[in-house]
Amino acid sequence: MKKFVEEIKKAVSVPLKLNWTLLILLVLFVASYKTIGIIYFAVAVLSLLVHEYAHTWMALRKGVSVYKIELNAFGGGAFMFNHERGLKIALAGPLSSMALFLIALPLFLLLPSETTWFFMSVNAILALFNLFPLYPMDGGRVLYHGLAKKIGELKSIKVVVMTTYILGGVFILLSLFSSNWWMVAIFAFIIFLARHEKE
Repeated sequence: MKKFVEEIKKAVSVPLKLNWTLLILLVLFVASYKTIGIIYFAVAVLSLLVHEYAHTWMALRKGVSVYKIELNAFGGGAFMFNHERGLKIALAGPLSSMALFLIALPLFLLLPSETTWFFMSVNAILALFNLFPLYPMDGGRVLYHGLAKKIGELKSIKVVVMTTYILGGVFILLSLFSSNWWMVAIFAFIIFLARHEKE
């Protein structure tokens, strides 16, 4: 237990950068939900922090140096010096989000509220959405590491990036048909990151 606490302390000591685009997210929450939007914004940011610090914790356990965590309107990321990120590091974020969902579930069943429902929804989305095989999201990294063992790192990154282009394009088209401009922006941003990501 003492070792675990020390590991957590080391993880939370990693510098945190809050990108200015979070202000846009705050404005969107307030515009959509009025005053309670501030609470929803705080819940979303807290959930993102747990997700990214879970990646950081696992990375540090694996001997991978993490030099900063950054949150922005589209999500966040733990930035590492060593880009040999294993399956456990990639899965740590979604698993932590799923754990938060499962912790909140009995609370919602006993004392249902809009805030608890929002907390559950955010963490369910963080867990499931991040497992889509879109690079550089967690699911894309899981697919990358799975393929790298069979076809090598160079080929695997090409396959995963191409998968991101195809799936991202499909999601953009579906979002356009439903006039969901926010999702269009998210998937376009993911494709942009996949194109410029270097391993």
